[in-house]
Parts: sequence; C-alpha cells; structure tokens
Amino acid sequence: VQKWLVPKQGAFALGAGATIGTEADDGFTVSAAITFVLMLPGPVITLIGKANILSKRLGGASEDANFEAMATYDGNSQTFDLTIDAKYEIPIVLDIEATAELYVGGGEWFFALGKPPHDKRVKARIFDLFESDAYFVISDHGLITGTWTGYKNSWSFGPLSASIDAYLATLAAIQWSPLQIGGGIELYGNIHLSAFGIGFGLTADALL
Repeated sequence: VQKWLVPKQGAFALGAGATIGTEADDGFTVSAAITFVLMLPGPVITLIGKANILSKRLGGASEDANFEAMATYDGNSQTFDLTIDAKYEIPIVLDIEATAELYVGGGEWFFALGKPPHDKRVKARIFDLFESDAYFVISDHGLITGTWTGYKNSWSFGPLSASIDAYLATLAAIQWSPLQIGGGIELYGNIHLSAFGIGFGLTADALL
C-alpha cells in the first residue's frame, strides 16, 4: 500500500464508499460495506468489501466482519490481486476460518485457498470435537494440496487420567513441466492411560 501513498505531482485519487443491509432486521441477515478507490496515474483501482451474515449490522468499513475482500488492479505494474478472508462461527456446531488469494502478473499466476504452513491453512472445528485444516494451491508451475483432520482430548478423574491424540493427514502434488506427481497419507494415533502415578501409552503411526 505504501507505494501508492507517496505524493507525486499530477497524481489524482478518488474514493467512494457505501454501507448497505437488510432493512427488516436492521442488517442482521446481511449487511455490507463497500469502498472504491481510483488512483492516477496507473490506473490503480481498488475495491474493498466487508460483509456480515446472520450477525450484527456493519457500521462502516473500519469494523471487523465475517467476510472481507480486497481486489486491486495496478496498471503501473500490470498486476491483479484478489484476497478474500472469511471467519464464521456457529457456537458449538462450526467454527471456520479461511483465506483465498488470486494473483496474476508478470507472466505468472496462482490461486490459493489456504497455504501449506499450518497457520495459513483453511481451518474448521466441528461440534467442538474434531479439528480439520486444508489447503489448495495451483499456479503456472504446478498444484499442491493437503488435508489434516484430528481429534485430541484428555480426561482426569482423581488419580486416574486418560488422553487421546489421533489424526489423518494427506498430501498430493503435481508439477506441470516436467510432469511429476507425488502424494502421501499418514495415519497417527496415541493413547495414554495413568493410574496412581503409573502410566501406559500406545502409539501407532502409518505412512503411505
């Protein structure tokens, strides 16, 4: 953003915004805030949007929202960027967090729904029990996708305790040129029991 904020002689910028929402329920069903920015020379065109669904009405573009998106076309560098962030929660039932990105420019392109590092993946927690994350990235170089689904919990009853940790992980990758295909599956499980200071554990790990 900083590269677009350096004052230049002859530069011009124009911005406009609006907030909309369903009237009958004061925006609870759907509300959105939209901002449009045009900067010259370039042109550099930016569209920023935020939306809430089944949540309190958005008061303006500065507020946090369930869904946020920003699209930018930079005529100076001939690039296009699109980023969409989503964070939605239904208490106990579902908690999901995701980021999608699209980039085109300089003879390269990619689309990513989450990314390989665990902290950048699409995350979901179902019924406050199972956790799952995933990513899907495709570009002019190839494709890579992976998933992880697991359950982890522990219990204590006086001098007795038990814990369980289990997950299933998958990975698949394709390189376009030269064509290469790879993948793998991992199944892991660990159970630990303890009574009066004496513990017993069992671990199994399978890779394909």
